[in-house]
Amino acid sequence: MTRQSVPTGSARPSSWLRRGSAGLAAALCLYLFSLTIADPDLWGHVKFGQDLLATGEIVRPDPYSFLTGGQPWINHEWLAEAVFAEVFARLGAPGLVALKTGVALLILGLLVRHLGGWGAGQAVVLLGTAGMLLPWFASIRPQMFSYLCFLLLLLLIHGAERGRTRPLWLAPALFAAWANLHGGVLAGMAMLAIWILAHLLGASLRPDLADPPLGGIGPPVLVSLSATALNPHGVWLLTFLVRTATGPRPDIAEWTPIDLMSPYGAVYLAVAATAGASLLRTRRPRRTASMLLLASAALSPFLAVRHAPLFCLAVAVLAGEHIVDGCAQAARDVPCRLRPSLAPAPLQSGVAGACALAALILLALSLPHFRCVRVRAGDFPAESIALLRRSGARGSLAIHFDWGEYAIWHLSPLIKVSDDGRRETVYPDRVRELSDRFLRGTGRWDELLADGRVDMVLVSKKFPASNLMKRAPGWRLVHEDAASALFVREGSSAAVRLGSTSIPPGPGGGCWPGDEPPS
Repeated sequence: MTRQSVPTGSARPSSWLRRGSAGLAAALCLYLFSLTIADPDLWGHVKFGQDLLATGEIVRPDPYSFLTGGQPWINHEWLAEAVFAEVFARLGAPGLVALKTGVALLILGLLVRHLGGWGAGQAVVLLGTAGMLLPWFASIRPQMFSYLCFLLLLLLIHGAERGRTRPLWLAPALFAAWANLHGGVLAGMAMLAIWILAHLLGASLRPDLADPPLGGIGPPVLVSLSATALNPHGVWLLTFLVRTATGPRPDIAEWTPIDLMSPYGAVYLAVAATAGASLLRTRRPRRTASMLLLASAALSPFLAVRHAPLFCLAVAVLAGEHIVDGCAQAARDVPCRLRPSLAPAPLQSGVAGACALAALILLALSLPHFRCVRVRAGDFPAESIALLRRSGARGSLAIHFDWGEYAIWHLSPLIKVSDDGRRETVYPDRVRELSDRFLRGTGRWDELLADGRVDMVLVSKKFPASNLMKRAPGWRLVHEDAASALFVREGSSAAVRLGSTSIPPGPGGGCWPGDEPPS
């Protein structure tokens, strides 16, 4: 039997088998991407969006910290937070889970459409993309909008590379929205700049071979880059984002280079190897500008691992057709008797039915995920915050940035914090250095407390400040649990209120947002 012949009694590839496997893949993605854990900044994102919608003010003095002196807060995620707040107001936490899951499924669906339907090659691309995206969709964060915008930009570039330059005029609107959704707009600007520079270089070397012509792509690219200034802070926001994105952040894991020896690093290597092998074997034309963009995206995770999702999207769009072609070539090398698509029709129908049944089971298992954004016990100082809320204490609270927005949600405006996850957008370097010294107990660790502005201290027991505060004169420990220790300055009004308040111990887990903040 020759390679092209079909065994007697075999059927053509069943459309039901294709649909069943596609449905199973979609249900599995729904199940995995709907799993949601509360991020330390989630309380802040929704709270900030609520206050923005209530006041109608995007640029305003910071109302949440006692160390910022009311200086303006550069909120480059204001539009995303307004979306979060509106969804939460109408649909609650399930709505936020649905929003996050919907964005993830939209990204994967657009990729399947871009790749021309569903098949073995598309499944390989989808598997790699989902594997690299999944950890970044475990929480509800504004960066999910950057992933969607980055994908849309890549699709526009891919189309323009093939002569479809008119849709590129959608890019200015995309960048205008992106600049107000998330700081990842810098990655989009970098890709546009690299793309246009590649074509400028190519046109200078071989003007007769310029494809697409610069006249077709230059104007929309320039307008797109200019559209990023359509934000409350104007062009200055871009210089601010560049400064913060290129500065060292060794205390935040996602800003460190990718670790190739980690499980996630292994996924990155597998995706990169698949793309590289496919590009070497492909029969389709490899465009120089697209390959340069792909190489740039491949290097970006070595600057910060948070760029890895952008790399996998670049692979899916710019190398996806080559991966599909490589899979098609590999399939032709498989003996006929081993090809699932040439199995007897009853067997194909049985497999399709099994896929459909498994998809229904996954859909049913996914429903509880939409009812709860899980808060892991011990991740947040639930007991200490509950004590502060019940006491009605007012004043200033020294706290580390991972817990700052949790405290803002529950205690604002009665209590203002020393630090929170907004970092460089509102806190000067001197203030952040002051807070860092206090928590780590280095140098003049108690300088934060010296001027009498701090009334209360809530510190994680993993920091040296927890033990140092127990020996600090003028301070009293009022509550301690497995995660945190709460101290109050002797003689303050907060000390009186906290001294007469008690709460029952609790695990501090459950579903976000937990207890509602005080009105």
